[in-house]
Amino acid sequence: MSVCQTVLRSFSQSLVVLIASALMSNTVRADYVFNQLGDVYEQDFQDFEGTGLAAGGGAGTLDSNHWSFSFFSSMMSASSTIGGTEGSGLFGRGMGVGGETETGVYAYSTGGGNVALGLQLDSEGFDSGLPIFTIQNNTGYDVDLVNVSYDMIVFNHSDTASYADLEFTVGSEYTDPIFFDTPSLADVSPTWEVTPIEYTLFLPTASTGNFMEQVPVVANGESFDISLSVGILGGPGRYSDSIAIDNLRISLGSTAIPEPSSLVLFCSIGSICLLRRKRNAA
Repeated sequence: MSVCQTVLRSFSQSLVVLIASALMSNTVRADYVFNQLGDVYEQDFQDFEGTGLAAGGGAGTLDSNHWSFSFFSSMMSASSTIGGTEGSGLFGRGMGVGGETETGVYAYSTGGGNVALGLQLDSEGFDSGLPIFTIQNNTGYDVDLVNVSYDMIVFNHSDTASYADLEFTVGSEYTDPIFFDTPSLADVSPTWEVTPIEYTLFLPTASTGNFMEQVPVVANGESFDISLSVGILGGPGRYSDSIAIDNLRISLGSTAIPEPSSLVLFCSIGSICLLRRKRNAA
């Protein structure tokens, strides 16, 4: 990736987080609540049908109390309503098989009956997107360890590189420790390719948006966001690869409780664990 692309990517991500935070700052949220440090959130998206979002989920939708989406370009933006209903359209493109070009949220069939949460972008419309999962810390402790694992699934049908970077946002500060890029040339015969990723975030840590600040620990009673910043590393007239996420797993920890189980859980200190080599999903 060129220096120019790196700068544009960093600027785009900072702008996306800033706008998304502003759009949601006055919204009453009903976040996914962690009540104790041993809790684990798991989501395989098998019931998702790409039909949009609704409070409580169901009928093929995602739960809009916990999930939200924002799309951006240099000229416009659009965000789903927290706790509201979003039907067909940008936030509900239905089922896809990979290779689509219309911007929006899809339920991608990646082979073998598997379904994953997906995004497609088009630089003629929205060239960046942000699926956001919001968590409230109700464990009784300040959380300074966040462990996230997921499958990154890509259908490489575009002759331009795309990115899908893991981000954590606490208050007004965010960090994006995981960069994931797709190839700049399309596969001759694209298939869904899976890369398992795992990361443990230790807080506080330096803020990506403002190096003079830190992303703080998540105090008891406070909320934070885990998101995937998806974008196009190309010019006008190009579309992204089909990007999907699956088998999401999230757990929280605190160094104030150095139990053996916690030490095992967070053994991958500050690093990515690529659990297996890239493989076909089919």
